[in-house]
This record gives sequence, C-alpha cells and structure tokens, in this order.
Amino acid sequence: MAMLFLVLFSTLAVGFYTATGMEVKISGNDCKIVQARDAADGGMRFMRYQLGQISMPAVLPSGIMDALATQLGNQLNGSSNMRGYTVQNSSGTIYIPAQNQWMTLDSSTGSKFNATITLSGTSLVVTVTGAGRSTTMPRSIQLQFQQTPLAGNIFNYGIASASEITMGGNVKVTGSPSTAGTVLTSTAGLVPMTLNGSPAISGDYSYVNTLGVNVYGTGTIAGYASTSPSFSQHVHSGVASPVFPVVDPSVYAQFATNPYMSGSTILTNVTLPPGTYSFSNVTIQGVLYLQSPCKLTISGQSVIQGVIVSDCKSNVGSLTTNNISLSGQVTVQDTSSLPTTFPAAERALTGAFILAPYYSVNMSGNFGTIAGSMIASQYAMSGNASATIAGSMINIADTTMDFSGNAAITIVHNSAVTPAGVYAGCKYVASQGTYVELTGA
Repeated sequence: MAMLFLVLFSTLAVGFYTATGMEVKISGNDCKIVQARDAADGGMRFMRYQLGQISMPAVLPSGIMDALATQLGNQLNGSSNMRGYTVQNSSGTIYIPAQNQWMTLDSSTGSKFNATITLSGTSLVVTVTGAGRSTTMPRSIQLQFQQTPLAGNIFNYGIASASEITMGGNVKVTGSPSTAGTVLTSTAGLVPMTLNGSPAISGDYSYVNTLGVNVYGTGTIAGYASTSPSFSQHVHSGVASPVFPVVDPSVYAQFATNPYMSGSTILTNVTLPPGTYSFSNVTIQGVLYLQSPCKLTISGQSVIQGVIVSDCKSNVGSLTTNNISLSGQVTVQDTSSLPTTFPAAERALTGAFILAPYYSVNMSGNFGTIAGSMIASQYAMSGNASATIAGSMINIADTTMDFSGNAAITIVHNSAVTPAGVYAGCKYVASQGTYVELTGA
C-alpha cells in the first residue's frame, strides 16, 4: 500500500511540475507577445513622427518612393537609430533601418522594431514589426498614410508665377470674392512686379524675393494705391515659395485615341502630332493632346468642352515653337459637361483647362467662364481679352507673364482645387480606419 501511495504522489508531482513548467512558458510567451506589440506600437509612433516632418516636392506617382527615400534619409541617415544603414528605395519598398534589420527602442529590455513602406496608388502603406530581446514572437501592425496638400498650396492663389509679372494699361485682376484675386511671384528677379498705367488687383500681392523692388505706379492692390497707409497690409514680402506643380500627361493621353483629320470641325479626343495648326469655329470635345513641338491657334466662336494637354516634354521645342494662341469668342467648359457617352473616368478629369508646361499661352479674346486652372511656362494676355477663371493661372517658369491693354481676369475660388493628374507637393497624414493588426505575425 505504501508503494502505491508513493507511485501516486510521484505521478502527481510530475504532473504538477509539468503543469507549472507549461504555465511558466505560457507566461513567458505572453510577455514576449506583449513586448512585441508594444514595440510595434512604439515603432509606428516613430514612423508617424518622421513622416509628419516631411514636405514632399511635386513629383509624379512614379517618383514618390525615390523622393520619399531622399526626404527620410535627410532626417535619419547618420543617426544612431540607423546603425550605419541609409534609407533607400529598393524596387518600390523602403526598409527602416534596412531589410531584416532592427532599430532599438529600449536597450535595457531589448525592445526593437523595423518598418517597411510601400505605395498603394498615391498612399503610403507602413508596416511596423516589433519584437523583444527574442525575435521568435514578433508582432506587426499596419497603417496607411494619405496625401494632403501643403499649407502653401499654389492653387490658393489666383495668379502664381515663377517669373516677373507685368501689368499695364487698365488690366484688372478681380476675385469673386474680391480676396480671391490674389497674385504671387517667386522670381529671383529684382523687379518682381511692374504696374504701368492703372491696373488693379482686388486681392493681396505676395512675392518671395526680399531684395525685390516692385514698381506700382498708379496701380492699386486690394483697392489701395501705394500712397495709402493701408497699402502695405496687402503686400507681403519674403513669403515662402509654394511648390510649383508637375503634370502627368498620361492621365489624359489615354483618352486621346483619335488621330487628327485635316479639315475636321469637330475634334473628339484627338492627338495632334508635331506641327502647326489653326482652328476656327471648331468644337473640341474631351482631350486635345499636343505632341511637341506644336503651334496651336484657336479662334472664332469655338467651343472647348474638355482640356488641352501637352506631352510635357521639356527637351523638345521652345516657347516659340510650343505655343497656344486663343482669340475670338471661345467658350470653355470642363470635362464634366461631356455627354454620358464619354467614359466616366474621362468626365471625372475636372479642374483644368490648359495643362501645358514648356508652352507659351497667348490670349486675346473673350472667353467667358473658363472652368479650370491653366498651367504653362509663359503667358501674354492683351487687347480686350477677358476671362473668368474657375481655378488658378500658373506660370511654372521664370520667363514672363505679361498682361496689357484692357485685359480682365476674374478669379472664382471657393477653395484650392488641384486638377486631375497634377501634383503640387504634399504632406502625408495617417488615414482613419486603416489601422490593422496583422495576423500570422
């Protein structure tokens, strides 16, 4: 009987020992999991902070990851956190600090993390993996970051130019409301703006070059002559230059599938090969896509129901050979006015009238309301030209922007709207509802 009890108690002791050992292992694993989750959370906070410090330049989606790697590298490279590694874009993925490497959070506990950044559309997908001293039980979380325009969005201005601006005669820049009639120049030239005659700007005027000396003459800004004590309140020197935009022409070119037929009076989604074209009393629907070098004249009572876009090639032609001239009584509507027989994706390409970097634009007619912004590298508006622009007029080059005669521009702004296919710099902010704890990690 004694032997039976001895065997029984021995068996129970072994069972208790095994159970106790199992509980210790479970407890240890739980601690590792909690530590890994905490490390992942701390790593995500670190990444949110780093991304929050970045102001992205104007780049096409294809260049986002390279630009992001450069911006993050400016902040992180050389820091002890990176352990000698550098931020790089490796085939569309950025690893922090490097692939299969860790960044220390707490050396006393061994907590660490690493992060990967990939691109989904124009949004960033950030995945952070955390671990304790042991990496046997890591845990991962994921969060998406979306683009938001920079506070100094160039589309907040009615007219914005990288060049000097000259206004002569009785030129009027009027906003609706009046404060929307704002003008900015970021030129390094010593005379950022010259007002000859009696031009009037209804909103504020801003310029970047603090050494610049403007010529105001008898012109007015925000309703005040330069001799008025209130004038200086509406003139701003040394403002931060906004990011000038870049255009992705492929967004529009995909719809311009029809070749140009000489003599056509209705041009629907047409690509114009290099050459010289003069259209009068024509109807343009959808996308008119210009292959450089191209000289285009549109006159008479023409109707443009869509957008004019260039191929954006900076190394083909010049501002003389790449030119868009508009005169007569041209009516302009944006792509949303197209018939429903047009693709919905094309009708959604709103916010722009002319997207033609590396082109000069001459306007000498009466255009009514232009439903969208204009982007070019040189402007001239003369005679009795007038237009109500539901957007912004932007000159991306330090060339010239000249308004003369009785030219009248009315800027209608409800808010700063960036046209489709246009990128003007951004910040990245976390997207609500995208936080995910990854399974299997």
